[in-house]
Amino acid sequence: MKKTFILLLLVGMSFLFTSCFVKNSMICLTSEPVDSVEFHIDGAKQHTPFSAIVKERQRVSLEIEEVQMHDLNLQIEGYDAEYYFVSWSDNSTETSRTIEIKKGEPTEIGIEISASFKVAAFAITEGSTFTQEFYTEWHQYGEEILISAPELSGMEFSHWSVELSDRFLPAECTPSIRIGVYSPVLLHAIYITKKTVKINTLPNPADGGITSGDGIYSEGESVTIAATPSDGYRFVNWTLEDVPVSEEKYFTFEATEDATYIANFTHKIYTITASHTEGGTISPSGVVLVTHGASQTFLIQPEEDYFISDVLVDSDSAGPRDTYIFENITSNHTIRAIFSQTPVVTYSVKFIVSDKAGLLENASVTFNGETISTDANGEALFAGVAQGKSKPYSVSRTGYVSAQGTIDIENEDKTVEVKLNRQKYSVSLSASPQNAGALSGEGVYEYGDSVTVVATPNEGWNFINWTENGGQVSNSAVFSFIIGSDRDLVANFSKTSYTIVATAGSGGSISPSGNVVVEHGASKSFTITPDSGYEIDDVLVDGSSIGKVSSYTFNNVTSNHTIEATFKKKTYTIVATAGSGGSISPSGNVVVEHGASKSFTITPDSGYFISDVLVDGESIGPKTGYTFQNITSSHTIHALFEETPPPVFNVTFVVSSESAPVSGATVSFNGEQLATGIDGTVTFTGVIPGNDKPYTVSKTGYQSKSGFVDVIDRDVTVNVELSRGSYTIVATAGSGGSISPSGNVVVEHGSSKSFTITPDSGCEIDDVLVDGSSVGKVSSYTFDSVTSDHTIEAAFKKKTYTIVATAGSGGSISPSGNVVVEHGASESFTITPDSGYEIDDVFVDGSSVGKVSSYTFGNVTSDHNISALFGRILSNDADLEDLVVSPGLLNPIFNKDIETYNVNVSHDTTELTITATLSDTKASMTINEEVAESGTGKTITLNAAGQSTTITIEVTAEDGTKKTYTITVNRAPVPGDGTLIIKSETVASGTYVWITVAARDLPAIKGMTIVLEFDPDFFVKEPQYTVQYLTPIKESGPVTVWSDKIPDNEYLLDLNFGLKTAASVVEETEILRIMMETKPVSGSTALSFAEYTATTGVHVKTVVLDGDIKPIENISLIDGNIVVQ
Repeated sequence: MKKTFILLLLVGMSFLFTSCFVKNSMICLTSEPVDSVEFHIDGAKQHTPFSAIVKERQRVSLEIEEVQMHDLNLQIEGYDAEYYFVSWSDNSTETSRTIEIKKGEPTEIGIEISASFKVAAFAITEGSTFTQEFYTEWHQYGEEILISAPELSGMEFSHWSVELSDRFLPAECTPSIRIGVYSPVLLHAIYITKKTVKINTLPNPADGGITSGDGIYSEGESVTIAATPSDGYRFVNWTLEDVPVSEEKYFTFEATEDATYIANFTHKIYTITASHTEGGTISPSGVVLVTHGASQTFLIQPEEDYFISDVLVDSDSAGPRDTYIFENITSNHTIRAIFSQTPVVTYSVKFIVSDKAGLLENASVTFNGETISTDANGEALFAGVAQGKSKPYSVSRTGYVSAQGTIDIENEDKTVEVKLNRQKYSVSLSASPQNAGALSGEGVYEYGDSVTVVATPNEGWNFINWTENGGQVSNSAVFSFIIGSDRDLVANFSKTSYTIVATAGSGGSISPSGNVVVEHGASKSFTITPDSGYEIDDVLVDGSSIGKVSSYTFNNVTSNHTIEATFKKKTYTIVATAGSGGSISPSGNVVVEHGASKSFTITPDSGYFISDVLVDGESIGPKTGYTFQNITSSHTIHALFEETPPPVFNVTFVVSSESAPVSGATVSFNGEQLATGIDGTVTFTGVIPGNDKPYTVSKTGYQSKSGFVDVIDRDVTVNVELSRGSYTIVATAGSGGSISPSGNVVVEHGSSKSFTITPDSGCEIDDVLVDGSSVGKVSSYTFDSVTSDHTIEAAFKKKTYTIVATAGSGGSISPSGNVVVEHGASESFTITPDSGYEIDDVFVDGSSVGKVSSYTFGNVTSDHNISALFGRILSNDADLEDLVVSPGLLNPIFNKDIETYNVNVSHDTTELTITATLSDTKASMTINEEVAESGTGKTITLNAAGQSTTITIEVTAEDGTKKTYTITVNRAPVPGDGTLIIKSETVASGTYVWITVAARDLPAIKGMTIVLEFDPDFFVKEPQYTVQYLTPIKESGPVTVWSDKIPDNEYLLDLNFGLKTAASVVEETEILRIMMETKPVSGSTALSFAEYTATTGVHVKTVVLDGDIKPIENISLIDGNIVVQ
């Protein structure tokens, strides 16, 4: 069965009451967009549409109280509109008004009313097992709203069923629907039950792992299942009906049909690598494959004349043994058998394990590569234990804290006593819900203790069970157990519940009904609804009447209850009345049952007619009978009668002009104003007989005409002829021009007239005024469809022109800017250059007139422009203000008028920096044909030593004047290349070694830095040295010797010595000796520099000379000596 959303829309409307006069003595009121709006006229209740005859100048009262709608049939599901008075059409907000019906003046008055309506939406699931109101709002008439159906668990939206108060709309299939509200609306959101898919998962093998993701899913829903391998297993794949579908532990797919997915696992595989030394075998040997949790035995067999010396398990000694078993394997291992030709002495070790209560059986003792459980005496005996220190052991037992330690095995058997302590565990308790009961028994206990926990429910609660990790462990409030691990227990409670039996008799219902279960302390509400045509007769709660209530709530329920509703058929009264001049039958208070029908007959008296029949205050027109069908409420019916009115006639006016009909002419007659139609006629109806009734006919553009209708005793036609009117346009022009035509220009009604405005030579139109208002500088103007007198006036002014005068930088023009000149006048301009500038050119209207200092425009008849250009007077200064070189000095000293110079530099100077400063900053210069900046140094690369270099500086003045300065740089020749020779003498070890430094073809030496690399095994702990200075070094003060270790086998000597003279060394001459003390070395009797990279002895690693010589570039070995070049 489909489920339905009920959506009730009660929406605001606006109504406008208007009154119109069919004739002077008739008033009618109507309402839009619907009829049957209730109002009061002269105290009598009426409903639109309404009409009545009134007298001229009568004062009529209109009143709006609480706005009621009559017989609208807009009600849906018991909800109706609420209407509100807003204002009268003239913006008055008074609810009572009095208007006067004036003779010949139609009266119009309106009433504006608005209404708001409630929007209520209900969700109803399939079978009406669940109802939920999800939307309640108020909306105004004409408002557009968007309603969205909510998502319901397990349900799928199908379509909307839309019912308005008077029709059904086509079904909509989208969950959101947009509706314009113009009447009450009932929406049904139809749902269907979603198709579900059952997904199961299983592990293979059963202990290989766990799976998750089982459940019931909607068709098309995304499902993720997961596989978690157990310890020692690994995941392989997912299969469906033996077909692999995924190798991922987390597998996501779309639910389309019931299915069982198998997660396949396999044991992990480990390796044990078995090996042995010479003298025996181990079996099996090599790489042995073992599955997770299995055991593996190895046999060790020595060969003849060999003994088992040791067995290494994972590199740790397990002692000399012929058998070793790996148990419950969970990782890779190694085992190696060691054999020797000497027998190994072994010992036994006994472990005795106890706790505070005595000896412990089944404790696991791990020692010497194996694990043994203690016997009934708490003993575990290990034999074949080799001698050794700090051999580790560990002792463990379920429920106890493990113990570890080491023992030394030295020439005797050992007994080791180990005492274990019981493990402590905690018991944590919690209640669900938290305030449902009291708990006891929480605390810390030792392994093996008996624990009792107790759950006591609070008032209004019942104990359900004890759970742990979501699973039940006991359904008894008192739960006892032996503790062997931490426990986290939850005591679960449920509310005490009671039953309320709800019943209803025929003619209505109660909701909810039947046996309604309510929790302790909760409240429960019941709604009593009579069927259509019935009403509530009584409601009994626990057998006692509480009256004709439509709802009842049991608050704070603490016991069982009953509620019973009874109903009865409705009856209604129709009040039938008649005004004077007739009768209605039956009359008075007529009682009718719900759903029945009743007919009434209306009869006028002689000389009267039925003027109206009002049903529930609403007019249904002059009817002779009326029947109420399917009566569901009380009603009223009232018949009105009036006397038969006197005879009336028609008067028709035919209006023309020049034999053509005149439409839209206003005819005032018999207190009314009517307009002629396209044929020039208009008819007045309902004219009572009479003589000399006046009339007036008028229309814009025509002369009005009045008269009398002499005798009205039948229908009459009156012919009226109208004459057209004419108008005057006064046209004038000021000095400087004319307007044509001019003067008083006569124009017929409705025709057009054009005027032309012409300025004199040298003048222009200044403005045109039409009826005193400017229409701009127009040269013509047309009056279209003239219906009144007009004026047009033209004003003129002399023409003017603009001469735009501008000047470039370096001077000015006077006057300047936009210079205004009258037609035919002259204007002179003066051009003046600034100091240091001169007139370059003058342009008039874009053409050059030369370097003139003034210019006059004569008899100006158009716009012009004049522009003056200026040029700067250029400098001819091409001098340098300063010239500096580095290194060296200019010869002669710089003078701006001297253009040739010489500079001498040393042989090792490779570059020269020239700084030239200009006398005039507007000049420019180049150095050796490259652009150079004034005051900025420029580096020049010099030719080789002994050669000269020419440098040219060219200065260009602002006006192009040039001047050239020349510098010749003379570089001194290079002195002769020198050689530094470092050699050693061959000496016996344990004495001294001399390192001699000799020089050839070198200038004076100021200092020297030597880094010596030595062999610490050859010299004393810290080498002792003596520095001896030889000729040609002559001391001129103290000689500084600085030494320091660089790394451990290097020594730095920084030798600084002064010179009395800077004598050069020409012949090979010894200049320095360094003596170092050695110590005896086995197998070494001498030290020399035969090998520069010798590892034994000493050699020179670095030499740096400080003097006026070329840098040393390499160190080499020549004829057994170190040569530095």
